[in-house]
Amino acid sequence: MLTFLHIRNLATVPELEMDFGSGLNAVTGETGTGKSVIMGALQALLGGRADKSMIRHGEKRCEITAEISLAEAVPELTENLTGILEQAGVCPCEDQQLLLRRVITPSSSRSYINNSAVNLDVLQAAGNLLIDIHGPHDHQSLLASGCQLELLDGFAELQEWRQACARAYRQQQDCRQEMKELRELTVDPAEHEILSHQLREIQQAELNPEEEKELHRQYRLAANARNLLDESEKCRQLLSESDDSAIERLRPAVAALETMTESGGEKIAELHAQLENVISQIDDISGELSEFADTVELDGGNLQSLETRLEEIQRLRRKYGGSVEAVLQRAQTLSERLAATEQRDQRLQELQKRLDSLEKEHLQHCEELSRRRRAAAEELAEKVQGKLCNLGFADCRFEINLEECDPGPKGADRVEFNFAPNPGEGILPLRKIVSSGEMARVMLGIKAVFTSVDQIPVLVFDEVDANIGGRTANQVARELARIGGRHQIFCITHLPQIAAAAANHYRVWKNSRDGRTVTDMQELDMDQRVNEIVRMMGGEETSETARRHAYDMIKEKFKKNDKI
Repeated sequence: MLTFLHIRNLATVPELEMDFGSGLNAVTGETGTGKSVIMGALQALLGGRADKSMIRHGEKRCEITAEISLAEAVPELTENLTGILEQAGVCPCEDQQLLLRRVITPSSSRSYINNSAVNLDVLQAAGNLLIDIHGPHDHQSLLASGCQLELLDGFAELQEWRQACARAYRQQQDCRQEMKELRELTVDPAEHEILSHQLREIQQAELNPEEEKELHRQYRLAANARNLLDESEKCRQLLSESDDSAIERLRPAVAALETMTESGGEKIAELHAQLENVISQIDDISGELSEFADTVELDGGNLQSLETRLEEIQRLRRKYGGSVEAVLQRAQTLSERLAATEQRDQRLQELQKRLDSLEKEHLQHCEELSRRRRAAAEELAEKVQGKLCNLGFADCRFEINLEECDPGPKGADRVEFNFAPNPGEGILPLRKIVSSGEMARVMLGIKAVFTSVDQIPVLVFDEVDANIGGRTANQVARELARIGGRHQIFCITHLPQIAAAAANHYRVWKNSRDGRTVTDMQELDMDQRVNEIVRMMGGEETSETARRHAYDMIKEKFKKNDKI
């Protein structure tokens, strides 16, 4: 329910903070005092039109904030709302509280849910689940054929049949999608041959992602074989093999140091050992060069085969991708596509049989839904018509028509609520009713029947009392109080009967502050309620008779625990 409303700089309201209670909330006041401000604020929070004309003159922005408690919301509503919030990336509701906010500036408007910015579509989707407004320029979910279908199904308790129908429809859509994807895999014989040739070409190459690097190493070695052998031998000659080699040049120095050892002491002996170690290292290097030369092969045929293999790999890379890995991935894709194509006809036959079965099952669910809906529609129309007769439409007609439509997840029916308020008039779809007063009372009558299945927690009625009085006014008040047992109701009214029936009563008035018109609103205590109802009845506040009558209306006839 709507627990808190804050309005700043909206039309004639500079600042307003209100806490609201459950049940029926009556909003009263003289004509022109600004009761419509509440309607405008709620409509803006539902994603309605918002422009700079709504901003209080002289201010830069208008803000409207509402706090809604979901503590008593039905699980399905909470689940649907959570889905909307999660898809929009909105923080989840904490302590089952939802915060809606709309900020309006001369150039734009911004919307927030739980302090997260959202687009207008998200605000509207969330608002549609929470608040329903009935009155001038209203937000009437009951006028939509889809909503009427939901209500009829709820009244007939068709949830299980609906789920079965939706499941069969979803399965056949999945089947159709798979068939569509398979058909897209179709290739003609010429293309099939090309794809097969490409696959064979890659497979026969027997590619390995590590091979190319090794081939390049071997190719560099083979291409430089003669140069490597010549340079290796040249190096060996310089180190140890020639008469003028490094070792031969060092031997005299070794001999000289050896003759100095006896007289030169430890230092000369150490230098002699180091020089002999150098000669030994040179000799080892020369030996390793000899071993390396033995590994180098002068094989022109091997070089040619390496070149051929590298050229083949590079050609495949250019043709099928920038790397060996990409070529192998292409082979995998070709293999899968050819396999799927070869198995396609068999799979299509299997899917067609399944689709035929699912379509038959879905149509059976649609037919069963239609049968049950038609049976429930007559009973529901009778109940609604009975309510409307009590609400001032003594000779009205209310009918629920079902028309066949394309089968879908909710069946194959389109529902239309039709209404004729007066005898002799043609019956028309409910959405074509012109009188807002009639519309509000019709909505009230429908809501009175649907209170057990309607999930929207907050209902707002404006002009529900237009052109009625006496017994009809009493009946309207009783129905509003009854609906208030399952929903939070806001009723903007001029009827004392409705005001007296309310669980909570709020008065709106205008005054002058600092030379400017200001709209104020307050919740009334018992004494203030008596005064307001006396005013609404046209009596004098000092009249004890009028006050007693007003008091009796509140405390006895329409007291909160009265079983009406």
